[in-house]
Amino acid sequence: MKTVLMVAEKPSLAQSIAKILSKGSCSSRKGLNGACSVHEYMGTFSGQSVRFKMTSVCGHVMSLDFIGKYNNWDKVDPAELFTKAPTEKKEANPKLNMVKFLQAKPSRLHCAGCDETYSLPQNGAIKLYKELRCPLDEFELVLWTSGSRGKSYPLCPYCFSNPPFRDMKKGMGCNECTHPSCQHSLNSLGIGQCVECEGGVLVLDPTSGPKWKMSCNRCNVMVHFFEHAHRVQVAQESCEACEASLVAVDFNKTRSPLPDGETQHSGCVFCDPVFQDLVELKHATMRHPSMTRGGGARRGGRGRGRGRREKKPKDKMAALAAYFV
Repeated sequence: MKTVLMVAEKPSLAQSIAKILSKGSCSSRKGLNGACSVHEYMGTFSGQSVRFKMTSVCGHVMSLDFIGKYNNWDKVDPAELFTKAPTEKKEANPKLNMVKFLQAKPSRLHCAGCDETYSLPQNGAIKLYKELRCPLDEFELVLWTSGSRGKSYPLCPYCFSNPPFRDMKKGMGCNECTHPSCQHSLNSLGIGQCVECEGGVLVLDPTSGPKWKMSCNRCNVMVHFFEHAHRVQVAQESCEACEASLVAVDFNKTRSPLPDGETQHSGCVFCDPVFQDLVELKHATMRHPSMTRGGGARRGGRGRGRGRREKKPKDKMAALAAYFV
């Protein structure tokens, strides 16, 4: 499907035009550089079904000014401005980092045969993912990673640009996919609610072994656990105390923390006394006062049973938050 791009002079004008032309059905999102919003909707152009994208200019990228010495008019002879005053070229809005953004090459997939281009997550590396395929469209999955110390998750290039379910948005990977049975989806790898942000879910990273970790699918929280374990799997059963999914761990026999030389154990990552000393939180700060007081924070679970009412956390969640702090 072809895309029609329209650019307005101001962000407010772009939003108004998109709402009028789409009759209020357009969806809005931030652009890749965060400076301008993009408003999208479906329609017809020259007798063809197309995807309209409406955005606006970001303003001036560069500005030309005199050096700081000439900014004080009381100490400078105005005649110098027309003779020997040097100028400097700098970014008009340094917060946008437009120069760096324009120099960066965006990651994307392009098929020369059918002339289709698929968006990919930015600010990371894209790798092939074990030649595994999406069960919905048979696209081969790719792995996005921000490095050995950062997050990583698989994604389907087609689903990333064309959300397959109503409760999904464009730009979501497998760690947010609500497919009920896919082995890469949130339903299969989600463990429990993020202890820092509201609505995020801690999802197991199956590629992180032997330094296993789970990371939030919405914020930058990462939980390292079970280092040097051979295998970590998410079970279908849930913890009775905190409702997090249980995990089954197969430890290295030479580094097993289990008594009597045992290597296999199943339990809750947060509540099981065997596991508690093996869990380490990274890149997180408790921001929600309600979670440290033991009430008020909302809990959405792993995503099973879409549409059910969210529950308030039990006292165990407050204890868990205090444990991480």
